[in-house]
Amino acid sequence: MLSRSVVCRPDAVSAAAACTLRTSRFHLTLPVTRLPPGRSQRRAFFSSTATMASSSKDQGYTLESLPKTWRFTESLPTDAQFPTPASSHRAVRTKLGPRLVRGALYTFVRPEQQQEPELLAVSPAALHDLGIKPSEAATDDFLQTVAGNKLWGWEGEKAAPEEEEEGSGGEGSSAQESAVPEQPSSPDASVKTGYPWAQCYGGYQFGQWAGQLGDGRAISLFEVPVTSSATESNDATPASPTTLRSPPPAESYEIQLKGAGMTPYSRFADGRAVLRSSIREFVVSESLNALGIPSTRALALTLLPNVLVHRERLEPAAIVTRFAESWVRLGTFDLLRTRGDRQLTQTLADYVAERVYGGWDKLPGRLRDKISPDDDSVEVLLNPPRGIPKLTMEGPTDLEDPLFGTAENRYVRLYREIVRRNARTVAHWQVYGFMNGVLNTDNTSILGLSLDFGPFAFLDNFDPSYTPNHDDHHLRYSYRNQPSIIWWNLVRFGEALGEFLAAGKRVDDPAFAEGGVIGLAKADVAAAKGTTAKADAQPPSSPSSNQLSPAVERAAAELASHAEDIIMRVGEEYKSYFISEYKRLFMARLGLPVPSNKQLAATGEMDSIITSLLDVMEQIELDFNMFFRRLSSVRLVDIETPEDRRRTAERFFYREGVTAAIGEEAGRRLVAEWLSEWRERILASYENFAEAGSGTTEEKEERRVRAMKAVNPNFVPRGWVLDEVIRRVEQDGERDVLRRIMHMALHPFADEWHGKTFDGNNEPFEGDPLEELRWTQDVPERQRAMQCSCSS
Repeated sequence: MLSRSVVCRPDAVSAAAACTLRTSRFHLTLPVTRLPPGRSQRRAFFSSTATMASSSKDQGYTLESLPKTWRFTESLPTDAQFPTPASSHRAVRTKLGPRLVRGALYTFVRPEQQQEPELLAVSPAALHDLGIKPSEAATDDFLQTVAGNKLWGWEGEKAAPEEEEEGSGGEGSSAQESAVPEQPSSPDASVKTGYPWAQCYGGYQFGQWAGQLGDGRAISLFEVPVTSSATESNDATPASPTTLRSPPPAESYEIQLKGAGMTPYSRFADGRAVLRSSIREFVVSESLNALGIPSTRALALTLLPNVLVHRERLEPAAIVTRFAESWVRLGTFDLLRTRGDRQLTQTLADYVAERVYGGWDKLPGRLRDKISPDDDSVEVLLNPPRGIPKLTMEGPTDLEDPLFGTAENRYVRLYREIVRRNARTVAHWQVYGFMNGVLNTDNTSILGLSLDFGPFAFLDNFDPSYTPNHDDHHLRYSYRNQPSIIWWNLVRFGEALGEFLAAGKRVDDPAFAEGGVIGLAKADVAAAKGTTAKADAQPPSSPSSNQLSPAVERAAAELASHAEDIIMRVGEEYKSYFISEYKRLFMARLGLPVPSNKQLAATGEMDSIITSLLDVMEQIELDFNMFFRRLSSVRLVDIETPEDRRRTAERFFYREGVTAAIGEEAGRRLVAEWLSEWRERILASYENFAEAGSGTTEEKEERRVRAMKAVNPNFVPRGWVLDEVIRRVEQDGERDVLRRIMHMALHPFADEWHGKTFDGNNEPFEGDPLEELRWTQDVPERQRAMQCSCSS
């Protein structure tokens, strides 16, 4: 549900470690409708799909020929109650749960069968990146797959009857009909078959432990190994400063259906997703990726016309087919930590390092002990050494060295890589004004991906205290607080890995495998006394077999302090890397050179060109993203004199003028003063930096304008635009509007879309010029800073 923004309150967030740069910024109820498939609408969709295929090279795989793997389920322990695909497949789905699942990271579970699903939209960029030929989207295989009716990889017997399943219909697909012997539960089983699964995880929600959560409505189908051709840069994503120093290309993508039915992890929910939230996630996932912001992706949007679900009202249900390199979250580790499952924590950490990241040698080596502009420490911060062998320890080994406790084993390197990925992503969020809205640990990715889109938003007028979540009364997840909240989540993750960080070079010792840090402490005390570890486990007179001797407690505390030291040191890396990325991205949006190493090393300072602009934006209530796009078209000749600058300042105001109490005249003055500073910096860059290149000032201007437009989007999916699209699809039965908004989201930097060609396609895009103009101009006054419900 949508409403106007409430008055903001002071934030009440404290990070676990002071590692974030502290600055001052840093409900229209729709009627219930049933949506019949509508033959004319479906013909229009398949016609546009056929056009896309015929007007470009229809290359790639069919779904049948698409390579598929099930590495996650082959590598990790499954739910013991349904240990094989066959045991789950034979069960009526309602007998699978909900329930608590222990000692496992997933449960085999099939999607619910759907009647008459309607494919509403597909992302062409997602088809390309998965290596699927465009024409495949018009096939029945594609429709039945994205609706959850077709299971790839499973060639076993027909599924159990579904009469007992709420909201389901129909029988199992033909792919489920032939028999197959039941398999052993070991990941190393000699006979393997692919089968869908749902993950088990927990999480801290709004700072409080929420217990077991898990994929309550998301079901993964299979993984797609990514070929080299699929990882080449898509034309939708510009080769710009926003994509520099990106992580290596994905090795595989895990395909997942959100809204596919109940799982053992549904708790009290229905396993469904409403059309409203599904449209939002479908669009924003691809939008963020096109902007160069790390994100999960969306392939298809499917309507379930025969299913209505109850949220604040009855709403139509839908499924989003989405994909990511991995869907493992920080909350996965949180759950294992609260259950004291050290062995499974290590198993999962090893899987993440070896299978998700591609090997221990892909993780970052140790940084310099201090960031300084006078050596290579900044370059090492930005591009740390890699290729470190798995068993190598890095850091001081001298007991007298004050940094002895920060020596890094392979699990520290894994922790650091996950911290770095998330620092990079939150820097992108802050620079592009994006807010997730619910940054719980179960919504924080081990790959640093923007994940699980509920009440997200892009900033309209610049308000650091704005939160798009109308349930976030304390502004925990406001724009300002995102960097510190992500760090808070990462501290919880560090605590989940704490024993492995503290163990240092002895992380593979039998004593650690048996007893963790306590096992090492017992061994240390025993070695000092010349006895065995068991002999020192308790004082002779102790009535409790679990009581530790004071010596063992002291030794364990000393080891635990090593983990604390490491987390604090990594916190400094988070801060430094976040700030350096923030500065670099922000300067690119301003058309200014990449900051020098000296500027990047000053992690406690921010360039005045940035801070003064944010001050002006906040005082005058300027639109955040619109400002940068309009600035991209400002030429030096437009701001040569004070009067020129005052006149040009009006470009950045809403149609109704300055909306803040400061007034029009003061607004023009403040913007003009900032434009004067910006002009001087641009001129200096033309004179002093090789990046400006050779040629006349006019030629340099043209290059700058092109560069700025390549990083400052003309279109982002704002709340009011998505609200309009949802109304038109749900109430009015429109479909083509989804194709148009997806095209704009995939090409956010274009000046216009209708009649233009994109992605090597010779046929001009058929859009709606008036719609494009509305969606890229001023946000309607009464629809600014909208807020959303978490209900989805």
